[in-house]
Amino acid sequence: MKDSQPNRYRDSISRVEDQVFIALQHLPSLYTAARGTLWREQIENLAGSPFRYKPDFEVTDQRGRKLFIEVKSERAMTLPNMIHFSAINDMFRHRPDTRFMVLVWGNILTTSKFSSFPEFQNLYIEHAENDYEARGCVLRVFESAFDR
Repeated sequence: MKDSQPNRYRDSISRVEDQVFIALQHLPSLYTAARGTLWREQIENLAGSPFRYKPDFEVTDQRGRKLFIEVKSERAMTLPNMIHFSAINDMFRHRPDTRFMVLVWGNILTTSKFSSFPEFQNLYIEHAENDYEARGCVLRVFESAFDR
């Protein structure tokens, strides 16, 4: 018997990522969205330990600029994760055509506590509770993240 569910459901990690992936498929035609691939360079965290990074999604515009997206639940927005995201963001900020954002599925209660720290001021952190909000967040960050 053939599996009737599309591939995106079989290789996804979470229900939230599936919802975001569906939302990204409905971005305007100037953008293409894909599952993230393993970043080739190692990133060093604040403790000096190297790690590799694979974003959940990559959104590319017609000019080749990329926005790497990490999707997290509100519960996953811990201080260690924020430190990790900051190291990733620092690496991407040094490249003219790449940016990084965290898309939090849920409300802003926990995240706002950490995002006010000076160390995290450069992070693009957006909140969404549905696919429409997720698309809007991605477009808003894409518009503001790159010098036009």
